[in-house]
Amino acid sequence: MKDQLAQIRSEANKEVQTAGASAELEALRVKYLGKKGALTAVLKQMGGLTAEERPVIGQLANEIREALEADIDARRALLQTKEREQKLLSETLDVTIPGTPAPEVTRQSGNAAISWNGSAKKLEIGAGLPAGTYPVVLKAANSAGETTFTFTLTVTPSGGTPFPFTDVPEWAWYYGSVKAAWEMGLINGREPTLFKPDDYLTYAEAVKLAACMHQKYTTGAITLTNGSPDWWDSYVAYANANGIINKVYDWNATATRAGYMEIFANALPAEAFSAINTVPNGSIPDVPMSHPQSAAIYKLYRAGIVEGMDEAHNCSPGLNIERSQVAAILVRMMDPFARRLFSM
Repeated sequence: MKDQLAQIRSEANKEVQTAGASAELEALRVKYLGKKGALTAVLKQMGGLTAEERPVIGQLANEIREALEADIDARRALLQTKEREQKLLSETLDVTIPGTPAPEVTRQSGNAAISWNGSAKKLEIGAGLPAGTYPVVLKAANSAGETTFTFTLTVTPSGGTPFPFTDVPEWAWYYGSVKAAWEMGLINGREPTLFKPDDYLTYAEAVKLAACMHQKYTTGAITLTNGSPDWWDSYVAYANANGIINKVYDWNATATRAGYMEIFANALPAEAFSAINTVPNGSIPDVPMSHPQSAAIYKLYRAGIVEGMDEAHNCSPGLNIERSQVAAILVRMMDPFARRLFSM
């Protein structure tokens, strides 16, 4: 398997370095890092390895993934720079304003419009730039003089919507997970700008997340929307139709850890739960095989989606789970490379 990984690393690097467009890089990302990509295929074979081999191969696969992501990002940045340079060479902006007085430069509608003496000019100066803020200096001149206008350009992430949750600071341990799950379209806030990371997950939220994960995994997009008269009705109907649930929960109640695992364990096809950890029956200290949700709990442990609450890997099946913790689980559900390797 080490030879397979080395070959993937070598071939991917060659293709990335010769890619001539951003679209080619995206195709290579899917080819090697996508859910059906070459590296994911290797991870699915890890169930046949010994307990000693799995951590070694898992670490190597993660290192290769990180290296490929860095290669792709670097190549994309280089191509975007070249594309912007070509665009600048092929386009000329006429800022010459005839007559007098000296030109006056004003900005209208935020970053959207610039005006030279009342004549509107559209500048796509943000095209291709990474998200962030940039100082911009515009100069216009004519025979009567020159005017300089300075302002700050804000470029938002692709999609145009900045991360909305003011109660999820960048220093928080769960920031990356919440942001990744939000970018995947899986989660939203309890309020438009409040995620409420310390609130407990409800069964209604659990079934919504399971339905959205299933639809995204199987179709590549999430089109489900809230139902009526209760907002969760549409997600419950989808979950019933796709075999995710087979009973009625108290939808407004807070979900137990065992309860949400029972739902999540059916949210993706069997192929998505390949075992990467050795977890013998009965080895989770507080989950005997007689526990009503034992099958779901052991399934998620073996797939590396959950690993327990402590060093002994206790599950605490009767406790509730916070929304911040759920965000981390969602990332592991959807991204095999985020899963945990351990043995018991």
